[in-house]
Amino acid sequence: MLELYVDVSLERLRFEDAIGEVLQLVRRHGLRLPGTFVLFFRALAMCEGMLQTLDPDSSFTDYLVPIVRKLIYHAFAGPDLLGRLGDSATDAAKLIIALVGRHLLS
Repeated sequence: MLELYVDVSLERLRFEDAIGEVLQLVRRHGLRLPGTFVLFFRALAMCEGMLQTLDPDSSFTDYLVPIVRKLIYHAFAGPDLLGRLGDSATDAAKLIIALVGRHLLS
């Protein structure tokens, strides 16, 4: 399946086709997907189909990319990134102090 999509740009990718391929792969190997994944895939395919009906010249990825960027930002960075970095720096400093203390005592 990878060879079908490795050279395809996101602008030319039809999510409905890709999702169909994934679902065929799942069925062929007797795998089970959680129901939420199946519903998500169906929703993506439906949205792509509706967009193509409303505006055949548009690209579904033009709408998805900003949403995915926002999701990734909130998942990995988010508004509390500085607070987490500060906590990590404090933990690292405490660890260094403890390790230096152990080394000096031994």
